[in-house]
Amino acid sequence: MKTDLLKKLAGSYVLLNTTAWNNGTELANPLGENYTGILTYTRTGWMSANLASIDTEFSPQNISWPPHDAYPATEEEGQLIHGPLTVSSLPSWRGTLQARNYTVYKRDDGVFLRIWAYSGVFKTHIWWKRLD
Repeated sequence: MKTDLLKKLAGSYVLLNTTAWNNGTELANPLGENYTGILTYTRTGWMSANLASIDTEFSPQNISWPPHDAYPATEEEGQLIHGPLTVSSLPSWRGTLQARNYTVYKRDDGVFLRIWAYSGVFKTHIWWKRLD
């Protein structure tokens, strides 16, 4: 099943948007107002998420994220555990495991990937569009 899942997710995605809420209140993006990103999954299980602020003076230093318990994954939705991370623009994430919930949406205008997480009152949704 893992090999089939990796084949379905394999590819590169361009960041469309990201939204986070805390106790129902929308939060400012930790990357600032101007940001971009590429997400890549390989068929062999590697993942690379590259998100960057276009505002060069803005670089978060002390953001942490609690891991979640994994649940069974399907081709369209589930949870992936990444890590331990060796590269991260967030120093507190280096060496940690990061859980990411996902949902794949196939539409006439492309394949979209929603990465999302909830932690108590904090939640975030990140949308990507497949490039290939």
